[in-house]
Amino acid sequence: DSILQMLIKDAPDFHPAYGLLASTYREQKKFTEAAAVCYQLLDRNAESVAGNTGLAIILLKQHRDQEALTKALAAYAWEPNSSSVMRTLALAYYFNDQNKECNELLSNIRRSADTSGLAHTLDIIRGNITYRD
Repeated sequence: DSILQMLIKDAPDFHPAYGLLASTYREQKKFTEAAAVCYQLLDRNAESVAGNTGLAIILLKQHRDQEALTKALAAYAWEPNSSSVMRTLALAYYFNDQNKECNELLSNIRRSADTSGLAHTLDIIRGNITYRD
């Protein structure tokens, strides 16, 4: 994370570093720090898909499901064909007990050219992977 912090300081317009840093913090369960990085990115670009999906994932991990759904829907509005955005939104729907919407998105992903990550998402939904404490 220290390398990514230096990179952001030296090259603040290199937006991929924000997502990587937020993911690093998230996996260390440093949710406050992870969210702060996402908000930094969103301050630079309010329509950042990476900022919104990253924040949605952090919020889901914290059981803040309604807030996560709002962020995932924002990302989906800007990039509806992105498999990663659809997977994040499907999880947000799932954790908000909106199973019809979740299943529709999962069907869309199955029909898309990019099905990477689908098995992982399905394993979370099926309870095969512990996604959050």
